[in-house]
Amino acid sequence: MSSQGRNHELPCLLNGILGCNAVFSGSRFEDWYSHSLTHYGDAGPPNHAMCIFCNTLFDSQSPQICWRKRMQHIADHFEFGWIIENSRPDFKVLEDMVNKDCLSKVKYEYFAKASERPPVNGLCPHDWEPEEVVEKRLADERAANQVVVTDSRHDLRNRTHR
Repeated sequence: MSSQGRNHELPCLLNGILGCNAVFSGSRFEDWYSHSLTHYGDAGPPNHAMCIFCNTLFDSQSPQICWRKRMQHIADHFEFGWIIENSRPDFKVLEDMVNKDCLSKVKYEYFAKASERPPVNGLCPHDWEPEEVVEKRLADERAANQVVVTDSRHDLRNRTHR
C-alpha cells in the first residue's frame, strides 16, 4: 500500500478527541505526519501504538520509527477509502498522551468509556438492582434497626416494686 495518491484526504486523527479539524490531501503525507507530532509537543510520540482501523501493532525502541510506521499504515487505509468515522481510539496512545500532559484526564476518561460492542436493548448497569430487591433490602435494614421491646413498661414497673 502506498499513500502517494491524491484523491483521498488525511484528517487529523485527534479530530474527535481534541477537536482538531486539520485535513491534508493524500499527497501531503509529510505535512500530515508532522502535524500529528505537534499534538505531542516536546514530549514526542509513544514507542508502542496500534492502527485505528485494524489490529496492526507498531513497536519500536525509537518512538519516531514506531509513529512513522503507524501513520504510514493509517494513510494507506485512507488511500483505500477508509474514513475516520469508522475508526476507533487507540487507548494506549491516549493514555500515553495523558501521561505526557498532552491530553487532559477528563477527556481521556470520557473517551475511555467507549465500546466497540453494538448497543443491546435491555442491558442494565452493573450496579442496577430490580425494584423488588431494593424494597426487600430496605425492609431488612429497617427491621434490623428496630428496637424490640419484650417487656411492657407495666411489667417492668411491677418487677422493680416487688
